[in-house]
Amino acid sequence: MRGVSLPHLEYNYRVMKVSAILVLGGGITSEGTLTRGSMAPVRLAVERFNEIKPTWLIMSGGFSYKADFRPAISEAQAMKDYAVSLGVLPDKILTEAESKNTFGNILFTKLNLLEPLKIYDILVIGTPGHSNERLEYVLAKVLGNSYNYNIEIEHIAGILYEDRELASIKKTRLAFDDVANGNSAELYRRLRKFHRAYKS
Repeated sequence: MRGVSLPHLEYNYRVMKVSAILVLGGGITSEGTLTRGSMAPVRLAVERFNEIKPTWLIMSGGFSYKADFRPAISEAQAMKDYAVSLGVLPDKILTEAESKNTFGNILFTKLNLLEPLKIYDILVIGTPGHSNERLEYVLAKVLGNSYNYNIEIEHIAGILYEDRELASIKKTRLAFDDVANGNSAELYRRLRKFHRAYKS
Protein backbone atom coordinates (compact mmCIF):
# COMPACT_ATOMS: atom_id res chain seq x y z
CA MET A 1 0.00 0.00 0.00
CA ARG A 2 1.29 3.47 -0.70
CA GLY A 3 0.25 7.06 -0.47
CA VAL A 4 -1.03 9.37 -3.15
CA SER A 5 -0.78 13.14 -3.06
CA LEU A 6 -3.20 15.18 -5.11
CA PRO A 7 -3.69 18.95 -5.40
CA HIS A 8 -6.60 20.38 -3.43
CA LEU A 9 -8.84 21.12 -6.38
CA GLU A 10 -8.35 17.67 -7.90
CA TYR A 11 -8.58 15.61 -4.72
CA ASN A 12 -11.23 12.91 -4.94
CA TYR A 13 -11.95 11.73 -1.42
CA ARG A 14 -14.06 8.84 -2.73
CA VAL A 15 -11.14 6.96 -4.30
CA MET A 16 -10.06 5.32 -1.04
CA LYS A 17 -11.40 4.24 2.28
CA VAL A 18 -10.65 6.75 5.03
CA SER A 19 -10.71 5.67 8.67
CA ALA A 20 -9.27 8.90 10.05
CA ILE A 21 -8.42 12.43 9.00
CA LEU A 22 -5.12 13.70 10.40
CA VAL A 23 -4.64 17.46 10.74
CA LEU A 24 -1.09 18.77 11.16
CA GLY A 25 -0.47 21.74 13.44
CA GLY A 26 0.44 25.02 11.84
CA GLY A 27 1.07 27.44 14.66
CA ILE A 28 -0.38 28.84 17.86
CA THR A 29 0.04 32.04 19.87
CA SER A 30 1.20 32.19 23.47
CA GLU A 31 -2.42 32.75 24.50
CA GLY A 32 -3.48 29.52 22.82
CA THR A 33 -5.09 31.06 19.74
CA LEU A 34 -4.64 29.32 16.40
CA THR A 35 -2.82 31.16 13.63
CA ARG A 36 -4.40 31.59 10.20
CA GLY A 37 -2.20 28.74 8.98
CA SER A 38 -3.71 26.44 11.61
CA MET A 39 -7.34 27.43 11.22
CA ALA A 40 -7.54 26.74 7.48
CA PRO A 41 -6.59 23.04 7.76
CA VAL A 42 -9.13 22.51 10.54
CA ARG A 43 -11.92 24.02 8.45
CA LEU A 44 -10.96 21.81 5.49
CA ALA A 45 -10.73 18.76 7.75
CA VAL A 46 -14.19 19.39 9.20
CA GLU A 47 -15.59 19.77 5.68
CA ARG A 48 -14.06 16.44 4.67
CA PHE A 49 -15.12 14.82 7.95
CA ASN A 50 -18.74 15.74 7.31
CA GLU A 51 -18.53 14.47 3.73
CA ILE A 52 -16.83 11.11 4.13
CA LYS A 53 -17.68 10.38 7.80
CA PRO A 54 -14.53 8.57 8.95
CA THR A 55 -14.32 7.16 12.46
CA TRP A 56 -11.83 9.71 13.77
CA LEU A 57 -10.57 13.24 13.35
CA ILE A 58 -6.99 13.48 14.67
CA MET A 59 -5.35 16.76 15.68
CA SER A 60 -1.55 16.66 15.92
CA GLY A 61 0.76 19.21 17.48
CA GLY A 62 2.17 20.32 20.80
CA PHE A 63 3.84 23.58 19.86
CA SER A 64 6.69 24.52 17.54
CA TYR A 65 10.20 24.00 18.86
CA LYS A 66 11.03 27.37 17.27
CA ALA A 67 8.64 29.23 19.56
CA ASP A 68 10.15 31.27 22.39
CA PHE A 69 7.11 30.62 24.59
CA ARG A 70 5.01 27.74 25.87
CA PRO A 71 1.38 28.31 24.80
CA ALA A 72 -1.50 28.14 27.24
CA ILE A 73 -2.74 24.96 25.50
CA SER A 74 -1.36 22.66 22.83
CA GLU A 75 -2.01 23.17 19.13
CA ALA A 76 -3.88 19.86 19.12
CA GLN A 77 -6.24 20.99 21.87
CA ALA A 78 -6.81 24.37 20.24
CA MET A 79 -7.57 22.66 16.92
CA LYS A 80 -9.94 20.26 18.65
CA ASP A 81 -11.75 23.16 20.32
CA TYR A 82 -12.07 24.91 16.96
CA ALA A 83 -13.41 21.75 15.28
CA VAL A 84 -15.96 21.34 18.08
CA SER A 85 -17.07 24.94 17.52
CA LEU A 86 -17.65 23.94 13.88
CA GLY A 87 -19.95 21.10 14.91
CA VAL A 88 -17.75 18.01 15.35
CA LEU A 89 -18.56 15.92 18.43
CA PRO A 90 -15.70 16.00 20.97
CA ASP A 91 -15.63 12.21 21.33
CA LYS A 92 -14.83 11.86 17.61
CA ILE A 93 -11.61 13.85 17.95
CA LEU A 94 -8.27 12.40 19.07
CA THR A 95 -5.25 14.54 19.97
CA GLU A 96 -1.48 14.09 19.80
CA ALA A 97 0.37 16.82 21.70
CA GLU A 98 3.90 15.45 22.01
CA SER A 99 5.20 16.62 18.63
CA LYS A 100 7.05 19.86 17.95
CA ASN A 101 7.59 19.62 14.19
CA THR A 102 6.13 17.94 11.11
CA PHE A 103 8.20 14.78 11.37
CA GLY A 104 7.12 14.46 14.99
CA ASN A 105 3.48 15.03 14.02
CA ILE A 106 3.53 11.94 11.84
CA LEU A 107 5.76 9.74 14.00
CA PHE A 108 4.02 10.34 17.34
CA THR A 109 0.59 10.06 15.74
CA LYS A 110 1.63 6.68 14.36
CA LEU A 111 3.08 5.45 17.65
CA ASN A 112 0.41 6.82 19.98
CA LEU A 113 -2.76 6.55 17.90
CA LEU A 114 -2.56 4.83 14.51
CA GLU A 115 -0.84 1.66 15.71
CA PRO A 116 -2.78 1.17 18.98
CA LEU A 117 -6.14 1.82 17.29
CA LYS A 118 -5.23 -0.10 14.12
CA ILE A 119 -5.93 2.86 11.84
CA TYR A 120 -4.40 2.19 8.42
CA ASP A 121 -6.28 4.45 5.98
CA ILE A 122 -5.87 8.18 6.52
CA LEU A 123 -6.35 11.51 4.83
CA VAL A 124 -3.61 13.93 5.91
CA ILE A 125 -4.45 17.63 5.90
CA GLY A 126 -1.29 19.73 5.69
CA THR A 127 -0.90 23.38 6.54
CA PRO A 128 -0.85 26.07 3.84
CA GLY A 129 2.91 26.35 4.33
CA HIS A 130 3.65 22.67 3.69
CA SER A 131 4.89 21.42 0.35
CA ASN A 132 3.58 18.18 -1.11
CA GLU A 133 7.14 16.94 -1.60
CA ARG A 134 8.02 17.29 2.05
CA LEU A 135 4.85 15.65 3.32
CA GLU A 136 5.16 12.81 0.82
CA TYR A 137 8.71 12.10 2.00
CA VAL A 138 7.88 12.19 5.72
CA LEU A 139 4.74 10.08 5.35
CA ALA A 140 6.52 7.43 3.27
CA LYS A 141 9.47 7.35 5.66
CA VAL A 142 7.37 7.09 8.84
CA LEU A 143 4.40 5.02 7.71
CA GLY A 144 6.18 2.63 5.36
CA ASN A 145 4.06 0.20 3.33
CA SER A 146 1.46 -0.65 5.97
CA TYR A 147 -0.73 2.40 5.44
CA ASN A 148 -2.85 3.99 2.75
CA TYR A 149 -2.88 7.77 2.79
CA ASN A 150 -3.74 10.81 0.74
CA ILE A 151 -2.50 14.35 1.26
CA GLU A 152 -4.61 17.44 0.84
CA ILE A 153 -3.42 21.01 1.24
CA GLU A 154 -5.49 24.11 0.67
CA HIS A 155 -2.86 26.70 -0.09
CA ILE A 156 -3.45 30.30 0.95
CA ALA A 157 -1.90 33.20 -0.95
CA GLY A 158 1.19 34.40 0.87
CA ILE A 159 1.60 31.25 2.98
CA LEU A 160 4.02 28.91 1.23
CA TYR A 161 7.54 28.89 2.54
CA GLU A 162 9.35 27.35 -0.44
CA ASP A 163 12.89 28.07 0.78
CA ARG A 164 12.06 26.76 4.26
CA GLU A 165 10.47 23.61 2.86
CA LEU A 166 13.43 22.92 0.58
CA ALA A 167 15.86 23.38 3.47
CA SER A 168 13.75 21.22 5.75
CA ILE A 169 13.46 18.29 3.38
CA LYS A 170 17.23 18.43 2.76
CA LYS A 171 17.93 18.18 6.50
CA THR A 172 15.33 15.46 6.94
CA ARG A 173 16.85 13.37 4.16
CA LEU A 174 20.31 13.70 5.66
CA ALA A 175 19.03 12.43 8.99
CA PHE A 176 16.73 9.64 7.84
CA ASP A 177 17.43 8.53 4.25
CA ASP A 178 19.34 5.42 5.32
CA VAL A 179 16.61 4.28 7.73
CA ALA A 180 14.16 1.75 6.31
CA ASN A 181 10.71 3.18 5.68
CA GLY A 182 8.39 2.36 8.55
CA ASN A 183 11.14 1.55 11.07
CA SER A 184 9.55 3.48 13.94
CA ALA A 185 12.07 2.46 16.58
CA GLU A 186 15.08 3.74 14.65
CA LEU A 187 13.27 6.85 13.44
CA TYR A 188 12.33 7.66 17.04
CA ARG A 189 15.91 7.05 18.23
CA ARG A 190 17.33 9.37 15.56
CA LEU A 191 14.75 12.04 16.21
CA ARG A 192 15.55 12.05 19.93
CA LYS A 193 19.30 12.02 19.30
CA PHE A 194 19.70 14.56 16.54
CA HIS A 195 16.76 17.00 16.59
CA ARG A 196 17.07 19.78 19.14
CA ALA A 197 13.33 19.78 19.73
CA TYR A 198 13.46 16.30 21.25
CA LYS A 199 16.87 15.99 22.87
CA SER A 200 16.50 15.10 26.54
